[in-house]
Amino acid sequence: AGLNKSGRNDLYSTQVKQLVTADFIDRCFESFHEKEESIDFLPMSLFSFVGKLSDIALEKWHKTGLISYLKAEYQRAYNLKLVELERLRDSYLLNKVLFVTVSSFSKRDFYILKELFHSGVQIVLDINGIEEDEGLFLKEFLSEKGIKKEVINIGVVLASYTLRNSTLILIDSDDFEEVSESRLELWQNIIKSFLINHLSNKEETSGVINCWRSRSAKPTEMNFDEVRRLSLYNMSDYKKEYSLKIQDGFYLLKSVDKKNVDMEKVNDQIVMSFHPKSSISLDFGVVYE
Repeated sequence: AGLNKSGRNDLYSTQVKQLVTADFIDRCFESFHEKEESIDFLPMSLFSFVGKLSDIALEKWHKTGLISYLKAEYQRAYNLKLVELERLRDSYLLNKVLFVTVSSFSKRDFYILKELFHSGVQIVLDINGIEEDEGLFLKEFLSEKGIKKEVINIGVVLASYTLRNSTLILIDSDDFEEVSESRLELWQNIIKSFLINHLSNKEETSGVINCWRSRSAKPTEMNFDEVRRLSLYNMSDYKKEYSLKIQDGFYLLKSVDKKNVDMEKVNDQIVMSFHPKSSISLDFGVVYE
């Protein structure tokens, strides 16, 4: 059984929004041109979905309410393109969370999963559909010395395993079908257990589109773990007001490519007034906890 019509529409809408990057907007609107080192920045993804290349994996996450939560809390800071575990072995995964579907995983996949967990990766693992042999292997490696286990009941029962900077949370996606609590609140409680540095931004309904990108810190920026660029666009014919709260670990470096935007910093807030057809990009140095 697949998603109902409403679920398919929500998933399709979310996937389309993922394509609306700053570069895409620039191609569509000639008045928006980035001039300053934009080629160094790549689309930022704090959350990635891992599994065999099948729509079923994403459907399971959608049914748990996770994708709706990310859409509300982390606009354009996640990627719905399903990736295979093997491709992440040499990736830089600090300050990121992997949502892993284990159905159809091979024994080799579980060895890679163990390797990633021991290297400091943060993981939510859906064990729905796991085979018996693989389940025994998973149980064995999570029982190793030094790994701490905690069972948590937040409306669904979760098992959380930690090892130094690594966190792995086991869920069964079918359990979410029985919950009476808000699924968005459940995911909020799960996600806050991870170390994630992000300036959450919920003001897109005001008509200002935001796009996050990131790059590695340069030799002159070694006080930071990375540099992130937030590009903001008012494509309407009306003036828009927009504010952003600066959190610990984020340091405003500069504004670039400013066009018809008035900006001031008030305490821990950046307050901006966007004139019609206006845009600005803000560069932040980021320090992980």
